[in-house]
Amino acid sequence: NFLSEGFAAPDTAAQRATSLSAQRTATANANYGAAREGAGAVDTSRAIQAADDFLTPGATGLMNPGNNIADDSIEAAVRRARSYFTDGRSNLSDFNAALRSKQELDGMIEGARPAVQRQLIPIRNALDNALEQASPNYAQARDVFRQQSRAIDAIDTGSNAASGRSRAADNIATFRGMTPEEQPAFRAGYVDPFIARTESGAI
Repeated sequence: NFLSEGFAAPDTAAQRATSLSAQRTATANANYGAAREGAGAVDTSRAIQAADDFLTPGATGLMNPGNNIADDSIEAAVRRARSYFTDGRSNLSDFNAALRSKQELDGMIEGARPAVQRQLIPIRNALDNALEQASPNYAQARDVFRQQSRAIDAIDTGSNAASGRSRAADNIATFRGMTPEEQPAFRAGYVDPFIARTESGAI
């Protein structure tokens, strides 16, 4: 109880993550709903070009008709990303579909190794800019979602700080660099392992 009160963490790390995730979902539903209502057509040409710059640098489709050599893992990922926006004849322009494609790209980037991420991030960023230009409310929805996601991530950052693998001075600097929304989540993640150890010791 002393630990929970001292760190202003009345709930467990898992409970805090669940609560923040539910809040993020509710806010995103409202904000992205507003972004969809005011959206126009999305120009995905720059995202397509970002993919083509890697797949066929300095060449057009007529100059480089392709071959039957199999893609490596990076080429396969970029080609998959490109397929979200074009089939070679028409380009995606619907805002809802483009937003889903952006979410797919986010998932690909999150689960990819660094070499793949380096090629996918410029494509995702180009699409992100296109969505922002197509909807006046998109940027706010995106920025709020990112801010709330960082608060959720701060829980794990706090838990890792309590593991003993990092020094107190580094943990303090990390905490001080966080936003007011992130700091309570860090505290919840940080104190949770100590409470668990205390309960285990009492038993």
